[in-house]
Amino acid sequence: YNPFDDFCRETHIYRLFLYYSYQLGFLPKERKYTPTSPYLLEDIRKMDEISAQTQYMGISNIDTLEDLYEDRKNIEIEMEYLNERRNKLRNMMRRASPEEKELLREDIRNITAKLAVQRKNLKLNKGIETRSQGIIDTMNLICENENKNLFQERNRSRERNYER
Repeated sequence: YNPFDDFCRETHIYRLFLYYSYQLGFLPKERKYTPTSPYLLEDIRKMDEISAQTQYMGISNIDTLEDLYEDRKNIEIEMEYLNERRNKLRNMMRRASPEEKELLREDIRNITAKLAVQRKNLKLNKGIETRSQGIIDTMNLICENENKNLFQERNRSRERNYER
């Protein structure tokens, strides 16, 4: 039996990240757990990124891969609109008076700031997709390793019982 199977389904990507954060010892905050698996120790170094991705999914209400793809599509549409708007403002700036140019520059700065946020969200979104498969693979390795150790331990105890 693999207890990880419940979280392996691709339909529950947010639960997968929460469970993985728990396994890494990041959740809950008061927990003083240190993972012993070498597979998990590698990802502890990347905990800030995993945490940011998990928070992004919570804020954006992303539970499934379909939600993730839908959110990515919305981000790309928003970025396209903001880029077009910024280009129009830049073209307007060429014909504007000095007072109007300052207002247009301020609008362009605001749009650029919004674009930076959208780029960050897009990076998190794409990172979630790639990391989710890595998490599934890592957790499967851990479960296989635990099952193997459990099997070996049972065999040792049986051998001890037969020797008596």
